[in-house]
Amino acid sequence: ATVARHHRQVRRQPHLAPTLLQLTPNEMQVGVPNPLNGRNPTSVDLIVTGRGFKQGASVRWNQKPLKTSFVSSTRLEAKVPFDYLSLNRMAAVKQNSPGGSGPGGMGPDGATGVASVQVSNPGGRVSGRLKFTVSYVVVGG
Repeated sequence: ATVARHHRQVRRQPHLAPTLLQLTPNEMQVGVPNPLNGRNPTSVDLIVTGRGFKQGASVRWNQKPLKTSFVSSTRLEAKVPFDYLSLNRMAAVKQNSPGGSGPGGMGPDGATGVASVQVSNPGGRVSGRLKFTVSYVVVGG
């Protein structure tokens, strides 16, 4: 008797892009030209939740990689250098109310900037984007 051998092929899942669900925090107020209270921190801790994160994944802020810690396939922690939040480092800044003489071309009620946050897995798969909003508040002094 002959024995037929069946070879079972193992199908590998394609490398899916990570999914970005939430940023904590997803907004911050920054005093311009002076800090709101005390000194500006050196960085802001950002918690990124989603799905499909791989060991070695990198959180990207306006295309710049951040110092990122892998916690799990659903959570990453990153440090955003505080100077990335400065008025002249943000790409899309709009004054909150026209007119007035706020610093940096801002209106009297300040301005709002938006950063784009993504996750890049090793191998080049990149998530969609979430917004991080920075509100610039005019602080005299």
